[in-house]
Amino acid sequence: MKLIHSYIPNRFTTENMFSSTIPKELIYPQLLSALLAKREHGNIELYTNSTIKKQIEEIGIPYDNINTEVLEDYSPELFCLPKLLVYMKMEEPYVHIDTDTLIFKKIELSDMDSPVFYSHPDIRIPQYYDKSRLKTFYEEFPAMSEEESFFHAASVTYLELFYKLGFDHSYFKIKNIRISEVPNMNIIGVNDFKSFGAASKLAMEHYERNKEIIEKYRNPECYVEQLMIHLNMMEINQKYREDVRRKKNFLMEEAPLRVNKTIPNDIRQVEFPVDLYHTSHIPCESDLIRNDGFLYKRIQEVFGHNGRSSRINSEDEIYDFFNFDFYGLNHLTFYKHTDLFQAIVIGYIVDNFGEDYVRGVFNYFKKIKGHSYDLPRLSSGEILYKKLTGFTFDLNPGII
Repeated sequence: MKLIHSYIPNRFTTENMFSSTIPKELIYPQLLSALLAKREHGNIELYTNSTIKKQIEEIGIPYDNINTEVLEDYSPELFCLPKLLVYMKMEEPYVHIDTDTLIFKKIELSDMDSPVFYSHPDIRIPQYYDKSRLKTFYEEFPAMSEEESFFHAASVTYLELFYKLGFDHSYFKIKNIRISEVPNMNIIGVNDFKSFGAASKLAMEHYERNKEIIEKYRNPECYVEQLMIHLNMMEINQKYREDVRRKKNFLMEEAPLRVNKTIPNDIRQVEFPVDLYHTSHIPCESDLIRNDGFLYKRIQEVFGHNGRSSRINSEDEIYDFFNFDFYGLNHLTFYKHTDLFQAIVIGYIVDNFGEDYVRGVFNYFKKIKGHSYDLPRLSSGEILYKKLTGFTFDLNPGII
């Protein structure tokens, strides 16, 4: 099955370099995502435009093919829209992964026979352990605090906008929206590419009819891609609908990475220890706690699920994670902007794929002088990696 990435910057324009360049903090995860996809699945293709293609080739990200036909001359307002265009054009089964999705261990795609399958549900079902908390929820509904993450996220990400645009929804959609079934589309395995393309086209048309309203809301990309494509698939494909109700279309029950606290982008502001909680497509093999730098634990009482955890006790211990496979899968989401995860991504690339790839990124941005915005030659993630390892990014410091 073909694996693909798709990406162009929002509001793309060649009038300035900042709007026509993938920034360094996004390039490192994209590089590692591509390298891992090739290692584990044997291939990865990119859909983009000719300007970004040139950047990718100069950096040296080893895509098997770069397609510029679908997205050339397209300047999206929402980052999900290029993906929808790609879905609409596909003519064979494929797996689309986000550029911050890291597949450390191969996914057995042949085991998934649903028309479309996904990584996991987008919003985690709440874990209530006593009746008093559930009673409080009912008493306060719908005035929910952000601490009630499921209900708050469901409202601001999907439901407020869905009901605002109820006039544009079919009776079927209104009667069949279930937040627990809405997928996170960081991984999409598409067996029935015709139905998924049709569902994507309907989602795009819905966006075009209502873009002035949609773009005013929080998380409009999640609404357009994850909710509307899913509901369209529910409406037009009976087998998809049956598999969703039987819970057959998810690789995992929840997100592959959860963190016990907010991680600031600036490493100097991070409060250690940082606990990471992992879910994987690979079965858990052990109930034991080991003392080898990582904590392996079958039951995670903090989040109430079966899985694994790992702990970073200090800044120096980030070094231990440069070869960590995150139990097979990681979706970095907004954590990719943090110094902590930037350093981990760089470290894994260097240790497993070689120094040249990392220097390819550094040299490209050195050449364009940090988008011509006088950005430092070393990003804060590179500075942290250098501090931990002594790594030399610039082999020709005298050459500008």
